Amino acid sequence: MERAQFGLIGYGRFGRLIASHLARVGRTVVYDPALTPGGQLEGGLFAATPAVACAARVVIYAVPIRALRAAIADSAPHLRPGTLVCDTASVKLGPAEWMRTELPPGVEILATHPLFGPDSAGDGLAGHRIVLCPVRVRHPRAIRRFLTALGLVVHETSADAHDREIAQTQALTHWLGRGLERLEAGPRTIDTLGYRKLLEILRYVVRDTPELFEDMHRFNPHAAAERTRLLGTLASLDAELGRSEPG
Repeated sequence: MERAQFGLIGYGRFGRLIASHLARVGRTVVYDPALTPGGQLEGGLFAATPAVACAARVVIYAVPIRALRAAIADSAPHLRPGTLVCDTASVKLGPAEWMRTELPPGVEILATHPLFGPDSAGDGLAGHRIVLCPVRVRHPRAIRRFLTALGLVVHETSADAHDREIAQTQALTHWLGRGLERLEAGPRTIDTLGYRKLLEILRYVVRDTPELFEDMHRFNPHAAAERTRLLGTLASLDAELGRSEPG
């Protein structure tokens, strides 16, 4: 059997999304413990064994953050020298370090964070963004050209810089959205445009699993500081209002 261009590890909602796009540009195989090797999948894909998936030229992890380190360790014995290995987690410091320490020295390593998902990119990748945090990459320009050809907008940064920014954007947004969910926020007869915009945050975040929400906070070393900073700011605002209330 010829060596596949792409080997995907994980076939959840996001795995299915990227598999459908990769299959259009190269032979793609999928490994997921829930699938029977040899079974047919959507779009002409088929389920493979770990060895077959890891023999591909590019191996991509599309598993929950909490399962990523184990997936990296399990795949390490099957990887060939020269293989490009990527993750797709929404945090980068941990995954980059796990791949650096767990994977064989002969493989290339690229930590990535696609800033899109099944709901936002179901109709295509054009215009969507992806962040690259190179760990051990020989041909970065070729990778950028490939991703750009898919229609993606590429941003490159360090793993630490990524996690600092994403703690202020994605993690904080999901935190606020889950808070609105706990408050049972929903459409009201008397509302404002600002309130309806808040509900858009709620509708956005509840599409993702509670596990993703927990993991983007647990595994991002900067997330807790951002939560503390916001809570402190809100407490200060509340105290100011209390002092300004009429006696």
